Amino acid sequence: MGSARASRAGSPPETKTTTRAQFPCYLRSSPNSHGRSLARFRRRRRRPALLPTPSTFSTAQRHPPSANLGLGFHSHRRPPPYTVTAVAAALLLLRTRCPTLLLPHQARLVNMSTHVSESSGTGDAVDAPSATPHGRRSKVWEHFEQDLVIVGDVPKAVCKYCAMKLTCTRRSGTSSLLSHISESCRLVEAEVRAGFLATLKKKPSDVGFVFDAKKSRQLMTKYCIHAEIAFKKFDDPYFEEWMDSMQPTFKVVGRHTVRNDCILTHDEMKDQLKVKLQSLDSRICLTSDMWTSVQKLGYMCVTAHYIDANFVLKKKIISFKDVKYPHTKEAIEEALSRCLTEWGIKRKLFTITLDNAANNTGAVKNFLETQDHGLMLEGIDFHVRCCAHILNLIVQDGTKHIHGSVENIRDLFRHVNSSGGRIQAFNALAANKGLPEKAGLALDIPSRWNSTFHMLVQAIKYKGVLNSYASENGEVALNAKEWADVEVICDFLKAFEEATNAVSADRKPTAHHFLHMVLCIRNALKDPQWKVNADMMNLSISMGTKFDKYWKEVNLSNALVIATILDPRKKGRVPKLLF
Repeated sequence: MGSARASRAGSPPETKTTTRAQFPCYLRSSPNSHGRSLARFRRRRRRPALLPTPSTFSTAQRHPPSANLGLGFHSHRRPPPYTVTAVAAALLLLRTRCPTLLLPHQARLVNMSTHVSESSGTGDAVDAPSATPHGRRSKVWEHFEQDLVIVGDVPKAVCKYCAMKLTCTRRSGTSSLLSHISESCRLVEAEVRAGFLATLKKKPSDVGFVFDAKKSRQLMTKYCIHAEIAFKKFDDPYFEEWMDSMQPTFKVVGRHTVRNDCILTHDEMKDQLKVKLQSLDSRICLTSDMWTSVQKLGYMCVTAHYIDANFVLKKKIISFKDVKYPHTKEAIEEALSRCLTEWGIKRKLFTITLDNAANNTGAVKNFLETQDHGLMLEGIDFHVRCCAHILNLIVQDGTKHIHGSVENIRDLFRHVNSSGGRIQAFNALAANKGLPEKAGLALDIPSRWNSTFHMLVQAIKYKGVLNSYASENGEVALNAKEWADVEVICDFLKAFEEATNAVSADRKPTAHHFLHMVLCIRNALKDPQWKVNADMMNLSISMGTKFDKYWKEVNLSNALVIATILDPRKKGRVPKLLF
């Protein structure tokens, strides 16, 4: 370019210009229009530049003021005005001469950090500056990298899980990103995907939410029943204030109204269940038990087990009422008959499972003799004895022969639990031996044999600590022989623990496990390898006697045997065990 004096004199500057022949035909400007542009420049020399000045470029791409970009002017001087086609041609030439230079619309997305891109199957990626768009409101951006990468002049979002790059422009939107996270990406965990899909569901506020006071009150009643909320909680002043903060138009009711709503909801659900039970195509199995509360009141609970039309096992409590003393067979039979008549299912029964108390056996016998029951095979297999209760009786008879060792362990546990200082002393000994501390030692419950098993297992784990504690506090410690007997007994009772857990399930069928469990216990009692000493021999004899009383071949329930044989997994195994 010529000097400034030559420019002010009006003579054309000496420039390194680009001829019109160098541009494509559709970018060539008219000579006349170009001449008029030069004339306007002479009249208005301070017209602002139309081309991007070096200030719009990043620092790394800025040229020195004296650099000649091949556009016919120095970068520190204002250029003459061009027509639109001339500007477009200049920009094209600028990009050709400087391939690393970003154009103005790209310069707005420049981020100085650079990422090495990986191919996503849409084309080869090159090193390009990352870009970060503004106004990200979609939840999908939580699953993509913060910075975008430029692949072939196109900004792309990088998945945090599989590193796939997806096009992200104003025109394309986030549809492809949403589809990738919700369906395509195989590295997204199931919980993360489920949470993301939950955010996509329209909330009531998105579809025009209308408050329904009646529905809110019904839902509050169901929550109160399910969570077992005390009625007095609804009279708390802060509860009303809390409700007002969320929905001022909702009228908070008192505890008496909530109680009435709960009773009304119970009656409605009871009527619905009654219709469902009466319309069943299958039979219903009952379980029942009685116990005495701390107020010395006797209660009887009846639970119905059935399979619905969708072949799903269901369990519903249909009666929970008090029974007056004495709990004779007549009183139990009357309470059971009244319950079945109320629900209208007396002729839809299959079995009833009770424990082995004599009054329960008499109540079932009276029911079969006096009621129009409509049972299969005249009710021969109607009464099923509780397997868990029989296992408890068998083990309780066996543990009588090891009463001395068990009682010594029980006394040690009681002594440790008697005060906080003794528990602290026990934990100090346990810490010295590298064992975890205990808030207290679990004592057994006489009516639950498996609690005795758990107590013995815990005692074996802390055997050294218990011996040290007993010697320091003047208590009786077990000798080596007694500890050896306890370990053998725990190994022997482990099979009974597994059997008890198997038959105690209430959310899945257990009848098909019965015969296999009974035969395994019989074989274990007859196995000579457990009879290592006199105590174990007496234990197995006592347990075998109690086993024959309830589960001898002639006493097995035909219904449970048939349920086991119908299990295709046991068709080839049961005959081998029987014979």
